Amino acid sequence: MPTIAEYADECLREFLDAAHDGLKMALVQQYGQDWLEQGVRRPQQQESFRRVEEMLANPMRVVDMGKEPEDLYGIEHIWNIINGNPAAFPNFHGSATNKRRSQEFLEEITELRNNLAHRRTRHILPKRNLIRIIDNCVYVLEALDSPKAPIFENIYDSLTSGTLPWGRPLDGQIPPSDEIYTEFVGRSGHLDSVSKWLFETNHPQHLVSGYGGSGKSALAYKFAHDIKEGGNSKLLATCWVSAKKEEFYSGETRKRHEDFDDLNTFVRAVWTSLYDDNDQPGPEDLIKELKETPILLVVDDFDTVVNDVDLSEYILHNLRDTAARVLFTSRQLLHGVRRTEVTSFNDDELKEFVKLRSEEHGTDTKQCLAKLNAIKSVTDGYPLFVDDLIRHAHMVGIEQAVNDWQYRKGDAAREYSLRRQVEYLGPNCGNVLMVLALSSKPLTIKQLSEVAGLTDDDSIAGIRLLEEWRLAHPTDNASQSLPEFTMNNNTKRLVNQTYKQDRRREIYAQALKSLPGSRIPQGMSQQIGRIRNEVFYRYVKAQDYLRAEQYLNEQMTGPYANSHALFYALGIVHFRHAETALRERSEQEKLDELVRKAREAFAGAHQRQSTSAELYSEWSRMELLMAEHLSYFGIGTPDQQVEQWNRLEKVAEMGIERCGENRLLLYRAGYGAGREAKIKQRDNYAYSVGAYGNAIKWYEKALNSPNTGDNENSVGTGAIYRGLALAYEGTNQDEMLIKTLLDWEKAVNPDNPGIFKNEVKRMVERRPILRNNQQIRQMMNRLLN
Repeated sequence: MPTIAEYADECLREFLDAAHDGLKMALVQQYGQDWLEQGVRRPQQQESFRRVEEMLANPMRVVDMGKEPEDLYGIEHIWNIINGNPAAFPNFHGSATNKRRSQEFLEEITELRNNLAHRRTRHILPKRNLIRIIDNCVYVLEALDSPKAPIFENIYDSLTSGTLPWGRPLDGQIPPSDEIYTEFVGRSGHLDSVSKWLFETNHPQHLVSGYGGSGKSALAYKFAHDIKEGGNSKLLATCWVSAKKEEFYSGETRKRHEDFDDLNTFVRAVWTSLYDDNDQPGPEDLIKELKETPILLVVDDFDTVVNDVDLSEYILHNLRDTAARVLFTSRQLLHGVRRTEVTSFNDDELKEFVKLRSEEHGTDTKQCLAKLNAIKSVTDGYPLFVDDLIRHAHMVGIEQAVNDWQYRKGDAAREYSLRRQVEYLGPNCGNVLMVLALSSKPLTIKQLSEVAGLTDDDSIAGIRLLEEWRLAHPTDNASQSLPEFTMNNNTKRLVNQTYKQDRRREIYAQALKSLPGSRIPQGMSQQIGRIRNEVFYRYVKAQDYLRAEQYLNEQMTGPYANSHALFYALGIVHFRHAETALRERSEQEKLDELVRKAREAFAGAHQRQSTSAELYSEWSRMELLMAEHLSYFGIGTPDQQVEQWNRLEKVAEMGIERCGENRLLLYRAGYGAGREAKIKQRDNYAYSVGAYGNAIKWYEKALNSPNTGDNENSVGTGAIYRGLALAYEGTNQDEMLIKTLLDWEKAVNPDNPGIFKNEVKRMVERRPILRNNQQIRQMMNRLLN
């Protein structure tokens, strides 16, 4: 089966033959037997005529010229012949527009033919470009009255209807293009560089580097997409795995199915991208597979995991001994890996991009083009920032937009412009925007309405505005009976970063949990969603907890009796009721009963295999509140208080086992173990040492885990160091305590320096070994000065 480039080459051979026949027929009709001298020699330069004459006169043309088939001559001369004989070719010379269009079409055909002839092994031809070229061929052949014009019309119809005459695309999975970019502009030199690596070198790995927003992922995606779509004789599959950390799913930060953050998840992600199954291969299994399977593997955002020694060793070294060709995107350089650096747009690329985006956003294109230098100055010419600035300019004008960005560069400018746009569009539009940003899946109008608490009309109006501003778009999925809407990942990250403190996030995140999932029938998921939304919006919001409980109990029957999502909702109802009882200082007996009911409901969700990190976050928060309540008011015996702190640790541990090492849950597990140890220190030192040991284990894991809470500062690094220091103090591990204090000092800036200062002073006053340590004395001098 040919590749797309080989198929295109065959088409252009056929076109060239047909065009030559048409040229000769028209010239003979115009000049008779003198057609070659008058029609061909006269408009040509003398040095090139001999080859043209030989080609036109020889009926075998290609075979008898002593040239390789891919070295056809003559296509670049077609326009010279047409242009030099206006009387013979009236269809091309009917108007200036016809003449200009004909020349442009033939130049495009010539450019592609030359690329295929001289760069066949590394020329990447997207299907859409081939469709455009075939359309050009139809135009030229029809103008020549060629009987072969219908053949090319059939080819055009076949391609536009979705057929792939060169065979199917390569195997493997890559994300939809709208997750990566809106339009891809320019970068021909960068694409050539990556193409040359893949097809003309034996280097197994290559790096696309550049600053954030420069378009690294866009370039890698464009390359991978075109390779996959066109097929390639050297490869069997094209796969894409990403280490991006800021993917949002229903209000919580988590990874997409193909994402990875360590060796095991990387192996599974590549395997899934390659075969789309649920096998659990080991690292050696993947190596064995890739030795026999040549693939193009794109590892996106590799710099976020490059410090993982095992993972880096595996990818950078072990994969080299396979048939895989690996393309990285990274802000950091990789030792021993050659690279293509993605810089800012050059002037021509910037002009083209600004023109496209201003037309797309409805911003005055002429004014934007007049401000190219200013746009480049405030955005550094990076596509991500230019696009947001142009959209902002639609609202305030390009002059004001440039001024706004001049004082707020980068992400700060993007957040500022987004807030202004949302204020301009109104609250309903902002609600829809936030729901789309929190959702990991496209949503229908009905789903948007249910989650955002809007009428369908309000959701439709909001979506239309967001589409106009290019902040959202419908999905291209013919299998869906109802239209679905989404936004690209860059916009998702911007919205979630801009509104990370917004209170609506919690409400929307809870509602999104009930939307259709892969393991629950869609109709059932929608009904669960309706039940949960009724609970949260109608009853919990009004603090009508008894009615919420009654309604859930009525609904949790039949097929919904074992829904973990509804058990979680029931737990939230009792937990919110308990929080209200705490604020109102209700009787302890009432509070205990509400907490008992909440525990049973949360445990029910856990037993039904819930994998929601939010479940364990809310459950552990409830146990934390109860532990603090008992300790603050001195309720119960010390053993009962220990039991409550231990319960906090165990719930957090359950969440970690089910959902992975979530920093918030790791911290809470350590905090529960540390408080448990502190109480037992009074009467059971051995027990206390064991509990402190658990606290140290959890805190150390938390320090090495990314912060995955909705609020990125919900677990400050300083808070973890404080717990770790208290645990080392409690077990008299002075050397580790000193090291922890020194490390804590380095992490003080983002946290509360007062807590650090007070804890260090207290420990120094109580422990002579600290006072006698030179490094600690120097630290104290810094703190006191």
